[in-house]
Amino acid sequence: MTLSLQHQNLPPTNEISIELEENELDPGIEQDNNADDDKGYGSMDTFDDAAPNDFNKTQQPDASPTHYGSTDNVPDIVEGGFEKIMCPLPTGVQPKAGANMLEAMLKDPLLEKHLAMGHVYYPFADKEEWDVAAWLNNSGLSNQHIDAFLCLLHTRCNPLSFSSAAMLRSCIEDLSVTPPWSEQGLTFPAPYKTKNRLTLYYRDGLEVVKHMASNPIFANVLEWDAYQLYNNSRGTRDRVYTEFMSADFAWKYQMQINSVVTGHSILGIILASDKTPLTVGTGNKEMHPLLISIANIKAGVHMKASSHAFALVGYLPTPKFPDDYPAKVKAALIARLFHFCVNKITKGLQTAATNPVIMSDGHGHLRSVSTPLVLHIADWPEQRIISGVAASASPISLVKATEFGEATGQECRTRTSILQLIQLLCAVHDPWTDLVPFVSASKDHDLLGIHQPYWRDWGVAATVDPAIVGPFTLNPDWAWVIDIIGAKELDYRLSILQRRVGTRSWPNGVLKLKQLMGREHRELEKIIIAIAGNALPTDTMQPICSLLDFIFQAQNLIFYEETILALQHDLAVFHHFKAYIGIAGGHRGAKGPIPHFNIPKLELMHSVAASVRLLGAPHQWTSDVMEHCHITHVKIPYWADNHCDFEKQCVRFLERAEKAHLFGFFARLVESGCSLFNEMVDEAKDMNTHFPEMTWISHCLPDEQVVGAHPIVNYFVRGGHVLSSDDQTALLLNIKPHQSSVPIDTIAAQYNLPDLQASLRDYFSGKSYVERNGKRRSTAICDLPIARFNVWTNLWLQRCSTQDSRVLLPPQTIQALPPSNEMPFGRCNTVIISVVDDDLGYTTSQTGHGIKSFAIFIQALDIAVVQIHTILQPVAPKGNQPYPPLIYASRFKFSLKYMGDDNSVNVYIPASPIDMFVLEWHRRASPRPGTPGPYMANIFLLGQIEHPVQLVPKLKPNALMDSSLLTPDTSMDACDNFYLNNFWNKENYHAILSYQYPESEQMNLLMFESLFGGKEPEQGPGIHSDRIRDTVGHLVQTYLTRLLNKGAEKLASEDPPVSATHSIPLYVMATAGVRTGRTRGEQAVIMRLAWDAVHNLQAAGGRQVFADGNDMAAITDAIKDAH
Repeated sequence: MTLSLQHQNLPPTNEISIELEENELDPGIEQDNNADDDKGYGSMDTFDDAAPNDFNKTQQPDASPTHYGSTDNVPDIVEGGFEKIMCPLPTGVQPKAGANMLEAMLKDPLLEKHLAMGHVYYPFADKEEWDVAAWLNNSGLSNQHIDAFLCLLHTRCNPLSFSSAAMLRSCIEDLSVTPPWSEQGLTFPAPYKTKNRLTLYYRDGLEVVKHMASNPIFANVLEWDAYQLYNNSRGTRDRVYTEFMSADFAWKYQMQINSVVTGHSILGIILASDKTPLTVGTGNKEMHPLLISIANIKAGVHMKASSHAFALVGYLPTPKFPDDYPAKVKAALIARLFHFCVNKITKGLQTAATNPVIMSDGHGHLRSVSTPLVLHIADWPEQRIISGVAASASPISLVKATEFGEATGQECRTRTSILQLIQLLCAVHDPWTDLVPFVSASKDHDLLGIHQPYWRDWGVAATVDPAIVGPFTLNPDWAWVIDIIGAKELDYRLSILQRRVGTRSWPNGVLKLKQLMGREHRELEKIIIAIAGNALPTDTMQPICSLLDFIFQAQNLIFYEETILALQHDLAVFHHFKAYIGIAGGHRGAKGPIPHFNIPKLELMHSVAASVRLLGAPHQWTSDVMEHCHITHVKIPYWADNHCDFEKQCVRFLERAEKAHLFGFFARLVESGCSLFNEMVDEAKDMNTHFPEMTWISHCLPDEQVVGAHPIVNYFVRGGHVLSSDDQTALLLNIKPHQSSVPIDTIAAQYNLPDLQASLRDYFSGKSYVERNGKRRSTAICDLPIARFNVWTNLWLQRCSTQDSRVLLPPQTIQALPPSNEMPFGRCNTVIISVVDDDLGYTTSQTGHGIKSFAIFIQALDIAVVQIHTILQPVAPKGNQPYPPLIYASRFKFSLKYMGDDNSVNVYIPASPIDMFVLEWHRRASPRPGTPGPYMANIFLLGQIEHPVQLVPKLKPNALMDSSLLTPDTSMDACDNFYLNNFWNKENYHAILSYQYPESEQMNLLMFESLFGGKEPEQGPGIHSDRIRDTVGHLVQTYLTRLLNKGAEKLASEDPPVSATHSIPLYVMATAGVRTGRTRGEQAVIMRLAWDAVHNLQAAGGRQVFADGNDMAAITDAIKDAH
């Protein structure tokens, strides 16, 4: 995944120029007259003899003072519950010495003159006229339709300052609020020609970055100082990775550029590019946009396309060559043109990487900034073009395409190695006059045939493949399942899932869909394991579960070292068992079974761990934003023009849109007298906002009606909400009930709940479940202290993120619809609720150790899974305080079929190998033998709801052959057993894990000693699960590291001192477990044996255990013997 580009000083090669055609530009696009840039390929710095990049010799820019600003450093800060250590060589600023983007607009002479006269919206008359102009500009109407609108009688009676579409667009283009565009024609040197004209439309990358850095919208979400985060909650100081500035790249780079003269800041540069078609079937038109962004912007903002964190800097030409050109020559010429264009656009950024430049930030402070290339987001084919690597090899590692399915990752492909190979090739063949031999020789070394990659002089850089670090979608997941269980069976299982608001439903399955996009693949990944259930063979389910675990964990917001180790473990498990997919018939192509797993994304997954440490959480480098920009930056502008000279028209369209957006924002603030500085610091500290622009507007102009993406509504501060017992969930009901003041017997009849009245009577009696001995004491015909109730059919639930409590999640709708003709059982959603210990509804007993024997994690944490049938609130008499809202819900219990024994403690365990808990309806005793009893239902407070969950019916292997076919509205009531779907969404994945693994140190010690210490636990339930690697794995690492640290101190004190490695033993154990374990359940036993083996080796050798071949072999052999 990571390509390390270390600088290499190379001798010059032959310069071959590319001819340029100077083109007359339309208004609004400026001609680039830089003589150096007009040399085409010859203008690119060839492999020259310039001195290598050496930050130790970096001098301050001329514009900077001798001591650049303040370098006060705060060493220890607590942020988000973590210890925050700032970089010891901090950045510096000159406070208020510059001007942010909006302040710079004030300094425009023409605008300044009209502002003094009170003309805020110049060149438009006033706000009303600007609103009309902005709407017309953003409407997508053609010039003809705009002219028709301006000729309407109403418009002529209310004349505007512009009378035609041309005048309107000219007024907007005259606004000087964005970096200007340039145009340059290109041709290849003879004898190579193209069938189409090549024109590069571009902006100076450095000017665009300066413009973005000075944008006050990003002022509070753009981090300028590198830092490290540590988690101290478990008694150890564990490194945490989140944002880009918390990872190793930013830390090391800031230390490097400030090693001699302090005060320099770093702005990590992100490039993103992807060719996209404009026409389908005819025309063969396509465009190649290049986007740029700043890695310092927080991930939540980066991932929102509406935040405009990515800016368009160029449309790269897409050459069409004569048909008689060899394919490898075409590929080499396309790649060379790509690198030349990107080099031209980013030349200023490359220079600034080694010679920092002065720019303003969003607060108006001046900073000395270095701009290193951090990553380039692209799909797999374009990643090869960027790296200059042929299709026969990986662009990020030294591995052949025939080895993509290997279980272990290979050495990274570094920039030094690529440039050294190019240097050797250039010494033998001229890159242009001997193009064909040069390309052929390059292919022999797994290269594409480029000789001047754009990144060759761009400091220290890394490219990351976004298809893996972004959505982590691996399409073969569900394709494997289709091949094994059959397409009709899969469609049936998908079609019977209960519909939920906000969740994708599949009423007709997936096979009839014409096209599955990335979003559909991600939705399928959430349910593919649960719906497949026991239809897949045990050994086949194993690798699919592990791969899905990897995909979900790779999308974490926060990464701990144990998470990174868990990623490696999941990938190792997949590779160990992947052969069973083929054995079951699940890995097939058009010609039959595929005997290998040489899938590029599988090879890229080996580099995820390294990418996390280098660049932070991978989810922020998603390609989803790039896919969205295909629509906003390419297809919408193309559809809006007449398709003649469409690249230039697209440039003008986007330039107008960008200028109109910024000018409208500026004018609203100036007119209302608001500050041009983003003063949302306090709110930003309390809650991570992913919509900085709208948050700012809503704070400064609360009455302003703005169309566009708005911040997530915060139910935690909204009146009328109910907080859950853990204060992490806000619940909200409509102010007006769906039914008001309804008699209880009417509600019971409408919802078909004969037990409702008796449940309410027991609830109002104040007797708990234990006090009632689990029995229903009241009858269906009884008097209630309250006669009438308000009823709701849905509620809204909002949670803070399980991973980061500062992140507010979008609200979810929980339905409790009554039965109808279409829904004979209604539509009742499932949730997790908190319950008091004496009202769990489960029978508990005592073991010899005084531990509750059912030992399931959910009971230990006082929570249960229920299905909500109705939401109601007693109507209080006038003048009295309102009663709290209630829910009537049926319980589920964990299946007794999946119960194990761990050190004399009975535990519920997930079903193997699906690794999901199995639940069944909890029923009361049946009054008639041989018939199921009624559901165990009770009244609960609304505030007991904590988290929504999805239950998936546990079907027979051939469910489609069952005579009793199910529907989405009957599957929950017609089935008895269900899977608790861990993968319903990312938050559920982590929330269920948090329920499964209590974070108390006492519980962790009990778990560790029970599983690895050979001791009987004294209190608390034993826990046994295949997810042992997440929590127990951390404990193994923690306790083992403490033990080895003591040994290391002793060894280091000897003469001569002995070095030691502390981070390997857990990986050794996991690898050994994967190598010898047949089922996932055996891995916990094998890891315990690995612990014993490591301990015995230490005791016998009196030394540290290293990850060398001898120790690995000794540990593996010891485990095999014991196994």
